[in-house]
Amino acid sequence: MPSYQDVTREIGDQWVAALKRTEDALASVAQGVRDRVDLPQIPVPDRLSRLNDALSDRVPLPSELVKANFELTERLLAAQRDLTLRLLGASEEAAETPAPKPAAKKAASAK
Repeated sequence: MPSYQDVTREIGDQWVAALKRTEDALASVAQGVRDRVDLPQIPVPDRLSRLNDALSDRVPLPSELVKANFELTERLLAAQRDLTLRLLGASEEAAETPAPKPAAKKAASAK
């Protein structure tokens, strides 16, 4: 019988492969649309064009935003994994350690 990790890895591999196939199909469709359709040139007002030129050096590219956010997500997931594993380790150690016996009750004091 395969282990949980083996099953999870296999499902993950299938999921990633499906995502790659979808990515390839979408890229192909996008390329086909770009090759077949002439997008109209929309006139840009001069003020908007100047604003775009002024901000273009200060605003990150969409690809930079995606990379930065995925890197942050990976770091956060790694930190959460490490914390969870440490807590599981501590709870396993606590479960293996015998609990201290409760202190004997003191005899009721005489009235």
